[in-house]
Amino acid sequence: MKTLIIFLAVFLNTSLLIAQTTTANSNNSIERNNDFFKMSQLRFLANLQNDLKILSQNSMRIEQLNYLDSNLYAKGEITDSIFKLYKSRIAVVKLENDSLISVANNYQNELKSFSKAKKDFTRLLKQLPAFDNLITKRQYEKETSFDIIEQELNASNLGAEKKQLKAILGNATEQQKKEVKKITTIDDVKVSMLGTGKIDSVTAGGVENRISNYLKKIENNAAEIKLLETSISTPQDYATNSASIKIRVFTIDSVVNKSAATREYSFKMMEEGLQKSTKTLFSLGAFFGPGGYAIPPQKLSNARLYFSPVVDSLIIFSNKYAEVFRTATIQVNGYADASQITKNSKLYNELSTYLKITEPTNQQLNIALSALRAEELSSLFTKIIKDKSAQFITLPKITFENFEVGRGEQLPIDTIKNYTKNDERRRIVIVYWSVLPN
Repeated sequence: MKTLIIFLAVFLNTSLLIAQTTTANSNNSIERNNDFFKMSQLRFLANLQNDLKILSQNSMRIEQLNYLDSNLYAKGEITDSIFKLYKSRIAVVKLENDSLISVANNYQNELKSFSKAKKDFTRLLKQLPAFDNLITKRQYEKETSFDIIEQELNASNLGAEKKQLKAILGNATEQQKKEVKKITTIDDVKVSMLGTGKIDSVTAGGVENRISNYLKKIENNAAEIKLLETSISTPQDYATNSASIKIRVFTIDSVVNKSAATREYSFKMMEEGLQKSTKTLFSLGAFFGPGGYAIPPQKLSNARLYFSPVVDSLIIFSNKYAEVFRTATIQVNGYADASQITKNSKLYNELSTYLKITEPTNQQLNIALSALRAEELSSLFTKIIKDKSAQFITLPKITFENFEVGRGEQLPIDTIKNYTKNDERRRIVIVYWSVLPN
């Protein structure tokens, strides 16, 4: 019995010692686990702080890119489409960065709660290193993408482009000033020659018509240039409408600058044409007797030889400017003396019918007579031109015009002071020819 008591006492003491030893070991393990977690917690928090610093720097860079995009657009240095493109790209980058900041903040809040973090430690142990790696390892790539966006925005700067367009418009303005000066010179020559009777009203009118057309085009171009210069200098207008503005500037460049040589060639042709378009006087005594207006068949051959030099001169000048679309004009001014035309004679009746007047005056009859003479010769010139058509270079580029005017009893040459009523010197035609650019 005594022995049993001693055994139980020893067993109980031994069990108590073992129990105490086990409890001590368990507490030590928990402490070690807590220490390990705290160290991990601090390490993860430090990493997250660094990640948030990187993401914050990215946010600042994104804001800078947004400002650059908006500022360039406000200054008109980038187009509307470029502004919208990079605004969209920057927005995508910002959305991703803001999402990463939100995730980092959530992780940070989890780690600050010891019990929650300890409970989810296994999950955090896997996710946090991966998240940190995502931020730090990709940062170089992110910075590179920011640099690329900045470089592309600056490369899209329209300053150089606008400078080029302004230069084109400036050249166009200077070219038009030169052309106005040249046109003014041509107009002065025209007025002077018309005043001295060296050219006729038809030639003068043809030159005037062309001058008016040139000046109208210059005026329209000048207005367009002014509008374009204003648009280029208005940031918002250019940024929004740069594509259409460039098309309009290049049109001005084509119409004014690049085609200047063609117009200068036409101006030269007009200047020389005015000098060549002097009048030629022909006596009709060899072909028309008093009261006659039709060339007799037997005299037609001689008449062709007599009037052909006019057509020959026209051909020579026309061929000199063969590449230009041009109009060749012949005007015949017919004159008559003041001879009395017997009433109810054959000539009287023919002229009355031509005039469509029952009781014409003698002056009216002579106007009709001179007009019929002009028409007869105009018809002859048409036949001569047709016969010589093979001599014209680039014939399809020529438009032919004939004008006939009956001057009646007007005195053909002002300097002759001794005309008589029945005077062969008054039975003449004065012919003008001209070749002008269309």
